[in-house]
Amino acid sequence: MPSSNQWVVRFSVNADESTSRNPSDNVRVILGGVTIGVYSNTPARAGYGITYRFGGATLPYRFEFNSGNATKDLHQTVTAGVITESLNVRVAGTVNGFGQPPSLSSPSRALGNLLLMEYAHRRFDFDQVPGVNSVAGNTAFGHTFANIPPDVEGATLWLKLTAGTGTTATDTMDILFTDTQNSSSKSALAWHRSLGQSADDPGLLKNTPWVQGDVAIAKLDLSALPMSTGGTTNLLPLIRAKGFFDIVIENDTGVDYALLDMSPKHGALNSLEISAVDISTEFGKAYQLQSSEDLTTWVNLGDSFFGDGERGVKLMSTPSSKQRFYRLVTTNE
Repeated sequence: MPSSNQWVVRFSVNADESTSRNPSDNVRVILGGVTIGVYSNTPARAGYGITYRFGGATLPYRFEFNSGNATKDLHQTVTAGVITESLNVRVAGTVNGFGQPPSLSSPSRALGNLLLMEYAHRRFDFDQVPGVNSVAGNTAFGHTFANIPPDVEGATLWLKLTAGTGTTATDTMDILFTDTQNSSSKSALAWHRSLGQSADDPGLLKNTPWVQGDVAIAKLDLSALPMSTGGTTNLLPLIRAKGFFDIVIENDTGVDYALLDMSPKHGALNSLEISAVDISTEFGKAYQLQSSEDLTTWVNLGDSFFGDGERGVKLMSTPSSKQRFYRLVTTNE
């Protein structure tokens, strides 16, 4: 495995192409212990493309296939999962699920002064969750991404957050440009959102209040940040001009990591394809799972097996990111 230890996984959830598909079928995708989404088998959608970034040597994942009427012949598939190394990435903190000891945040001097003067008057670091392990509540987290190149064409910010104890329903996220000329929150603030639903904000992470124990991964395109009143704002011109930006999370929410991807790499560098196929079998019959790239030549995947009469999922990996088809055939065993 290469050096950066930062990865992008891309895959798709595909609808059942039968004309009698069941719209109530769905696939719940769980990556790194977090539900990324629930994707329905609706006739209007042929499939869903999903992108997820993670760090470290492993990625726990689970696909839950759910059927509204348990019909065996209707199914969805999860296919063409390609993992590529993500280069040109700045990672603050450690992608370790709030592991201990904490990783230090790095606010600029100007942001550090602002945190002490105007926010919670004290701050905490990555992996610290207010109200947990003696971490004080009603505190603020701050970090500065500095030395950003002036020619950056795009930037995506990823954060993993969890609500601690206290009044988390009022917790917010700010992006600022704090310096000697803009040393107050009023002059430095560029973007502000409530993490959950509030009186004046439909919620950045969820459309209900952000409450103790909630965990979410925020993916924010810095060229199209969603506004509470609708629409988006583009902070890239300011980021290019100033070469930095600040993040502040308050008051009772912990931050596992903050990842800034300024130039995601696409392609097949160090790639691995992972596929999941939803299948149904009859008890006692022998089956063989096969794959094909052209619907003409079929290759066996793994060993044959006996059916158990249940609906299940088969997972496999292949060394290619080409389009691939799957079928389940009976054998004479």
